[in-house]
Amino acid sequence: MNSGEMSRLLEQMLMLDPTLEKWTAYLMATCKHLLKQKYFNTLYHVQLFMKDYIRAAMTCITHFYQRGATSYLDLSGRLQFLFTAQHHLEYMMIGFVLMQAYLDPGQWGSVRHPLAATTPVTAGKQPPQWDKQLPESSARMTLSPEEVKKHIRTISLQIEVTKFLEQCLTQSLGVAGAGSTQFLPRSSTQISTLFGPGSARTELVSMVVLSGNNFAAGFDLGVRIVRECRLNPTVIFTHCSRELAKQGRFTDISTLIQSLIRERLVDDDGIDEIVGASLLVIADSHNQAQDESDALIQLLRNDSNKINAFILCGKLRSAYLLAVKRDRVDDVQRIAGAAQRLGQSAVKNICKKWLEQHQKL
Repeated sequence: MNSGEMSRLLEQMLMLDPTLEKWTAYLMATCKHLLKQKYFNTLYHVQLFMKDYIRAAMTCITHFYQRGATSYLDLSGRLQFLFTAQHHLEYMMIGFVLMQAYLDPGQWGSVRHPLAATTPVTAGKQPPQWDKQLPESSARMTLSPEEVKKHIRTISLQIEVTKFLEQCLTQSLGVAGAGSTQFLPRSSTQISTLFGPGSARTELVSMVVLSGNNFAAGFDLGVRIVRECRLNPTVIFTHCSRELAKQGRFTDISTLIQSLIRERLVDDDGIDEIVGASLLVIADSHNQAQDESDALIQLLRNDSNKINAFILCGKLRSAYLLAVKRDRVDDVQRIAGAAQRLGQSAVKNICKKWLEQHQKL
């Protein structure tokens, strides 16, 4: 390395043993040393020499794309490394397809299969199952075709996320100028990406949904991430609903709920939990935001939750009308108690009168 003869050394190794089997232990030790010393460019060069394309893709992502970046502005300038990593994995997929075609006699037609003499094919025999690890050298990391496809999809999504969030930052997209980009840090020692753990991916979806000027575009991208990474949509969108309410983006909350129903991403209990998070913010605000609660309460799916929300927001007459319509004695009693605490004597009286009449029946 110091004399700049690394490429020549690798060429000599290849000439002596084209399979590289003889050099496996040495190459593995070399890679570990290069990683420890943080010689990432040389490590990448050796990985490509070994045809260890999966680890080469990992090096592109971990050390060239992510390492040292403090914001999505930084990451946007490194997108070429994601495209390179994607190319390495796609190259592996081509190898899978070619190998499967070679080993499947059905692909040869009338041409005699080279392995026919040693591996006769019986009628109805299935082609090789490529969800198993390939019999490669331990010097190369192996994954099944499905695993490789999943990593390719993740990289593709991260490319979209990077472009989207970079645009949010550079153009200060969002309601009230850059207001919505408060969820998108301009500088951070640890940036959330799809290559991180579940918690990082969850945070990233929230950033995407909350940071865009076009709510539909951010939501659609967020939903694709949720489905691909199998994240908990209720947890994510409950957080989003809460933050949207703090920003006064009540129209976006309605759009969020309608979109979730359309996508069938959460069940009725999940919808009510998401809406409830925004209603708690409104109830705590004690200002004109209270006027927005009626429309949000109507988005609730369960009548009991609607009654609870009306009580929470001090809309006791509405709570009473719904409770009476559903003939809910316990709820009318709770509304009467709430009316007494809040000094709403008119509501208290009509609750008392209804309860007395109901008791006579």
